[in-house]
Amino acid sequence: MEMPAAAVKVRAELASENVEGLFREAHRRIGPGTDIHAAFRAEAEKKTDPALAKLELFALSGDAAVLKEISDRAEKRFVALEAKHRGSIRRTKAKRKEQYRKLQQAGRDPLYVEWDLPEQVLEKQEGEVHEQHLFCDGGDKFQTKLNTWETAVLRRWMARDDFVGWLRNPPRKPWSFCVVYEHGGTKGFHPDLLLFRRSDDRLVVDIVEPHRANQDDTYAKAKGLAGYAERYGGDFGQLMMVKVEGSGDKALLFGFDVNERETRKKALALRSNEDVQGLFRPL
Repeated sequence: MEMPAAAVKVRAELASENVEGLFREAHRRIGPGTDIHAAFRAEAEKKTDPALAKLELFALSGDAAVLKEISDRAEKRFVALEAKHRGSIRRTKAKRKEQYRKLQQAGRDPLYVEWDLPEQVLEKQEGEVHEQHLFCDGGDKFQTKLNTWETAVLRRWMARDDFVGWLRNPPRKPWSFCVVYEHGGTKGFHPDLLLFRRSDDRLVVDIVEPHRANQDDTYAKAKGLAGYAERYGGDFGQLMMVKVEGSGDKALLFGFDVNERETRKKALALRSNEDVQGLFRPL
């Protein structure tokens, strides 16, 4: 009969640099850029050894339920503070305001951010000269380079009797209008055109995104736009994705408006680019 192996107890010292490495990993898991780890350590050290406090935080940071609770509480606290100080944020300087904007859009459920346009914008002096842009030079002109799809959409809206003006919405500017969507993580896209028209005694803003339907993120962006419409559609006119066939005067426009209830329901259920093709209708 074979005897069981004898149990051997080994006492090992955990090097201080290893403790610091685990503490840094806990910080990374909980949230880089925050000081939650330091606050926990300060409180825990009142009751236990500093090294044990850091190891305790490392152990907790590996628990998904703990991380979720931290995130939930932090988000609720941020929402409350943002609501309380929204007026002060609105009045602060542009550079500081942009820091707040990044924080507002960084959560799992980005906050509705009041859109704040600059007093002036800078554009490369290239492309055609346009009229009725929200920003213009001393001669009421605005020069920018539009692609053929953007040009076709703009022409269609400018031909309307109720058309007032437009804004080219560039990507990644501090003031750009942004819609959040999910595609391999949380991302943001910037619909190309904001088109203004008059409806009775008020100004209506249409958000229009000319977008090639064969790009792998088309359905995800359409779904994100629909989610935005579900929450804030009442503040806008149409929220559309458009594709163009042909060019010039022969260009044909197809699109769908996720501010329409039935279309929005279909867009929120999208799972692939094949699904989104069925939403396009002649405009």
